[in-house]
Amino acid sequence: MYRCVATADGIEENATSTPALVTVSPRGSVVADPEYRTVSIGDTANFTCGAQGGPGNMFRWVKGNFTGPTLTAPLNVSQFLNSLSIFRSGYELSFTVSGGAADGGYYTCIVVNEAGYDTDNVSLLVRPQIVTNPLPQYAEVGDNVTLTCEADSFPAPNYQWEMMNRTSGYFEPLTGQTSYVLTLESISYSQYGMYRCVATADGIEENATSTPALVTVSPRGSVNATPMNRTVSIGDTANFTCRAQGGPGNMFRWVKGNFTGPTLTAPPLNVTQFLISLSIFRSGYELSFTVSGGAADGGYYICIVVNEAGYDTDIVILFVPPVIVLNPIDQYAHPGDTVTISCMADSYPPPTYQWQVLNTDTNMYENIPGATMSSYTIEDIDYDQFGMYRCAVTTPIINERIYSQPALITVSPNSSVSIDPDLHIADNGSDITFTCSANGGPNNTFLWVRSDEFENLISLSSILQNLPFQNTISVQDVVDELSTITLETGTTFSIYNINATEDGGEYLCIVLNEAGVDSNNTLLLVRPVITLQPQEVLTVANVSVSLNCLADSFPAPYYQWRYTPANGMPQLVPGANEFTLVFPSINYEEFGPYVCIASADGIQETATSDTAVVTVSPLGSVFITPQVNNSFENQNVTLACGARGGPNNGFQWNYTRTGAIVGMDPDYTLTTSVETAGYYQCIVSNRAGSDDNTATVNVGPVITVNPVSINVSIEVENITLNCTARGFPVPTITWAHNESLITSTEDEIFIYTNPTSYLRTVLSTIVINSAMANNTGDYVCIASSPFYNSVNSTVALVLVQDVPDIPVNLSTSDVTSRNLTLSWDEPHHNNAPILGYDVAYTEPDFLDRRSIELTVNGSIETLFIDGLHPGVTYNFTVNAFNEEGDSGFSEPFTQRTLEEVPSGFPQGLSSSTINSTAVNVTWMPVPPAQRNGIITGYTIFITTDVEFVNDTTQDITSAATLQYTFTRLQEYVNYTYTILARTAIGDGPISGSTTSLTNEATPASPPQDFTVDNITSNTFTLSWSPPIERDINGVIDLYTIRYFITEQLGVDPVDPSINVRNVSATSVT
Repeated sequence: MYRCVATADGIEENATSTPALVTVSPRGSVVADPEYRTVSIGDTANFTCGAQGGPGNMFRWVKGNFTGPTLTAPLNVSQFLNSLSIFRSGYELSFTVSGGAADGGYYTCIVVNEAGYDTDNVSLLVRPQIVTNPLPQYAEVGDNVTLTCEADSFPAPNYQWEMMNRTSGYFEPLTGQTSYVLTLESISYSQYGMYRCVATADGIEENATSTPALVTVSPRGSVNATPMNRTVSIGDTANFTCRAQGGPGNMFRWVKGNFTGPTLTAPPLNVTQFLISLSIFRSGYELSFTVSGGAADGGYYICIVVNEAGYDTDIVILFVPPVIVLNPIDQYAHPGDTVTISCMADSYPPPTYQWQVLNTDTNMYENIPGATMSSYTIEDIDYDQFGMYRCAVTTPIINERIYSQPALITVSPNSSVSIDPDLHIADNGSDITFTCSANGGPNNTFLWVRSDEFENLISLSSILQNLPFQNTISVQDVVDELSTITLETGTTFSIYNINATEDGGEYLCIVLNEAGVDSNNTLLLVRPVITLQPQEVLTVANVSVSLNCLADSFPAPYYQWRYTPANGMPQLVPGANEFTLVFPSINYEEFGPYVCIASADGIQETATSDTAVVTVSPLGSVFITPQVNNSFENQNVTLACGARGGPNNGFQWNYTRTGAIVGMDPDYTLTTSVETAGYYQCIVSNRAGSDDNTATVNVGPVITVNPVSINVSIEVENITLNCTARGFPVPTITWAHNESLITSTEDEIFIYTNPTSYLRTVLSTIVINSAMANNTGDYVCIASSPFYNSVNSTVALVLVQDVPDIPVNLSTSDVTSRNLTLSWDEPHHNNAPILGYDVAYTEPDFLDRRSIELTVNGSIETLFIDGLHPGVTYNFTVNAFNEEGDSGFSEPFTQRTLEEVPSGFPQGLSSSTINSTAVNVTWMPVPPAQRNGIITGYTIFITTDVEFVNDTTQDITSAATLQYTFTRLQEYVNYTYTILARTAIGDGPISGSTTSLTNEATPASPPQDFTVDNITSNTFTLSWSPPIERDINGVIDLYTIRYFITEQLGVDPVDPSINVRNVSATSVT
């Protein structure tokens, strides 16, 4: 900033021009640093740009090289900047690198002011980073496999594919594979393995390596299991081997039997799931096991080889020679029986069978036509079919044959015994004769015994136990063994005067001869009869009671109990199948008539007992619906009484308040009022007992006297309101003020509640002492009962007048440096209209703290206040008033006006010279009324009229600083100083100037252009020019000339030097 000052001799005042701003273009001074930087994606890139010239240099960064237009000064800086695609603003460029292609490259720093612009470039190199890793691939031999890898960097990345050496475990480069795509054409089994790509960028040392991608080659077409077949005997070891190519991760599994693998979808194959789905016999490429059986272990074995790219199989066969595992055993039969003999063998393939019978004439076994199964059955056997039988076993393909041990079939002459009748149902006291017959023989012997006694004897007799296993039976030994239980011998057996307990049951006729023994049985049943009748029961509920009934029959009788409920439909009692019917905890519904029914298995007829009645007391079961009735006056209410138990329950109603019997039916109806409200008892009884229950009839509350509205002034001492209500239960009365419940604990408020002489009626009085404005409002009394919604009285309005409340919530809006709008919330008027508001505030100290008070209409809660001072803090308060008086001023609300630039400059500027290079400058603050805010600092302007000294400025950052010493000034130069003050808004006006001359100093360089002219025998002329202007450092008073006699010819030597002083001219002769 430059200006000129005009003075005139003899005139004290001077004239100062307006300042002129000299702007210097930054051209040639712009330097962006560093020239290049290498970062990774996700790191922060930082560059700095510096420039000289100014003022007002604007720094902008654009991406890429920038070729700017040719412009003439002054430049329209805003228009110039708007034409740019700006990446960042400011002299620093800092951002997080998101990608090489996105963010790498050149960035241009553009510095511009109104005098011109210049640029400098930097380069951002971005280290390679893999953005797309190659994915695992799955292929069969001959497929084309493609791996893709993408990286991001600047400059653009280069690629090199590598494959892991499966022997060393290290990755090795693949020759010629430098594209981001690797294609393995017609892949072979050996090309499975781990592949990866390495990305580099020119000029960047670091590289990026992808995650490895596994290429898996299916074993399909390479699986070979050997040998193709093998014959191994049971107990020997079977060995097979399986091989395959492809990989990696080939898994070998053996399964038994044929295997049809699934058709696989696109790989990868879920190997684990695939293996889980198999019925695996062995794992590994070798199959070795001990053969335990032909059917168990012989057959096909599939070698399955699988990896994530696919699977393949091969088959081997295990043959097992035959072995007999089950020989036929001897058989004993009766004529007409079906006899089966069995033989089992084990081999692979499964064996074939041929049954043979021994020809007793030739003593040679002969094939039985059609008997080629493992079992041979003779249906309806005859006596002549005894003999020796065996099976011949042959294994196909390997054609090996073996024979079983022989088995003997023996035929008994029995299986012909019968009894007539085979079943007889009799009554107690009757007679019966049974007849037994049999075929076979000869010399059949007949024995009659009880079946149960025979079964018991068998368990004790070895002779009887061994009968089925003896080829020849000793008839006499059997007769002797059965003699203790034999009832009769011969073909008939008679029972007289039958007794169910003693004679009923099963009888056995045993027929035997030496070839065998046989028997048959008959059953004697006796019809049931009741021997003990059940009796009547009177009981209460939930106790144990029982009914008893006894009968006699054979088989022993079983019992059922039949019950006839109140609906008259008989039904069986579930689970009641004993002669005693037990009620562990009889319930109310189990009353009624019961009979017991005796039955016996196999007998259609039953016996039925006499009827026994069970009566259950209603004790504990009486109920009333509703138990509690909540109604209002003059409503009809029906109470329904019920009870359990019975039969023949009777009902009675009592009104407890008077003790009167009011009804004898289950239902009772009444009309509600405060006189009929109360408690009603229902009594239920039968032959077994009685019980009762009580119902409550409530009547809702009714307001009978409402409180009356009143208007009072604040001087009234007491306010009294009355309210009366009735109901059952007797209601409680509470009071509410403006819908808020009043409690008797509130100051100066008392509530009195007393009963009246009327039935179930109550009176409540509220007394308010020392009425205040907040006592104004709507009062209601509330009658409440536990079973009803509250009932409100009509509203009584009470008005109490007072001065208004103090205004609150002061706030300001539209605040400028000279005015603002003040607002507040309307206070409560306390029942007297607000007439107006007083607004007060005080001017600052430098305006003599003048107090100002303004008054506005009571309908307005805002005030525009003008004439304020910039940057000053004001305290505003508001008072409301009505006919009752003033509310009092509110709490102060503080608001500071906006700042302006100072309207004055620092005072008393002066300067004093310290030495030839230092001057001290002092000043006083800007007057308070001219500051217009908070002074944040000062700027001192230094100017000279010397061309070789540049004008400059000095920024003072503290408002508390009132002096500054300038150093490193030019010697003997007259400096002019001016100063301005600033607020946050900007700079104020520049002050008048002060001038100081720095002291003189020794010239910094010698005179110039020193020459010797006009030489004679005794004279010459010396000439020179003053030193250069900037080195004079003052006013040159004198020059000093020194000369020396270097040679003297023909005379004696003299003093070698003479000093010539006080020479004021620039030449001397």
